[in-house]
Amino acid sequence: MVMRRLHSAVALLAVGLAPTDGFSGDVTAYSDKWQGGNCGFNSVGGDGQSYFAALNAPQWGNKMQCGRCARVACVSPACASRPAIIVAITDQCPECKTGDLDLSIQSFKALTGHDPARYKIDWQFVECPVEFVKGSLEFDVKEGSNAFWWALQPRNFAQPIRSVELKAQGRDWVTLVDPTTNGIDAFFFLDQDKGGLPGGPCQIRTTSTSGELTATTTLPPITPSSPRPSPSSGYGGGLPHCNPSTVSYELKQGQGGFALQVYITEASNNDSWTVDATASAVTTSYITGIYEPWNCEWSRTNATLHLKPVSSRRSFGGPNHVGVLGNTTDVLILTSITFSTPSGACSIPSVVGTSPIGFAAAEMSEEGPSAGAIVGVSAATIGLVAAVVMVIRVRRQAKANTPGFGGMLTPIDFAVSTPVAVL
Repeated sequence: MVMRRLHSAVALLAVGLAPTDGFSGDVTAYSDKWQGGNCGFNSVGGDGQSYFAALNAPQWGNKMQCGRCARVACVSPACASRPAIIVAITDQCPECKTGDLDLSIQSFKALTGHDPARYKIDWQFVECPVEFVKGSLEFDVKEGSNAFWWALQPRNFAQPIRSVELKAQGRDWVTLVDPTTNGIDAFFFLDQDKGGLPGGPCQIRTTSTSGELTATTTLPPITPSSPRPSPSSGYGGGLPHCNPSTVSYELKQGQGGFALQVYITEASNNDSWTVDATASAVTTSYITGIYEPWNCEWSRTNATLHLKPVSSRRSFGGPNHVGVLGNTTDVLILTSITFSTPSGACSIPSVVGTSPIGFAAAEMSEEGPSAGAIVGVSAATIGLVAAVVMVIRVRRQAKANTPGFGGMLTPIDFAVSTPVAVL
């Protein structure tokens, strides 16, 4: 994501957290790059760039664990003698069970002394040490923020953030909407002001989960008050969230390439739909080529890819799966991805934590098989039985024939007694 980096004027207060409960589970490894995690961090400080982890879905807390640190110890015999390590939570592991952690490759090797595999661990949340937190609390202001819509991301904090408050000039303190309910696919605190924020700097106050830590800072003014941006402006962050059962996306990345896949339900009802996917300014240069679109036509304007229906035909009925493949030199980060139709636009959610339309279609079919399917299966069964009976009958007749004159050859003859000579 492209965001403006703003530093706090007041250092984080050194207050210790109460001891947290420990957890047990499996440890695995998944990547050597922190970019692109579900927390949406644009920057990770200190050792967190190498020692990071994806947290299991049951303990994910809908992004509220982002930026926390965990102390991890291996308890499997193969690595129990090795020292514990500290990792920063930057991502989610949707398939992991309670207690599991998916580590960076670097931290996995430091913990176990082995290449990626699966081992047992004990771990607990801890205050982030100085190796992970450098200097003062920082804030990222999400690109597209304006007088009517602010999104702030705290980072570089030792203790987990519980709440963020904003105080504009002449206004009272307002608590921003936290990441669990604001509909943004990353770790952001949101403020929506129908009247527009007044000009001038704003104060920001954050409170830790322990309630003992409060840090305040003053942010310079962002874009002066201006008319409310139109929903069709193409900026995903300020748009309402699309219903995951209507449209969702998945960005898969591998060595030297990526696949952007968008799942659209009932696309035939929206023949003029458009998907706009915008990459961050930093990672746009990583894209070296786009190729192999499926079920769509594509174009590119600077950092934004545009996907539209194939002009030569209407979208087929039911769920549609569209997308493109591309070449990259590094990990690609999307700042926004939107779905637009003549009736409006919305910000597309990731399939992580939602049900892709393929699963939705399967769920719809659980009511029972259709009459056509029952008839088809019955007809196929009858045909198979008839074919087996015919083969048995033909083989018996062949055995009864006079030797030297053979008989009708069947596939069974070739399978059981090849080669076969027929005179």
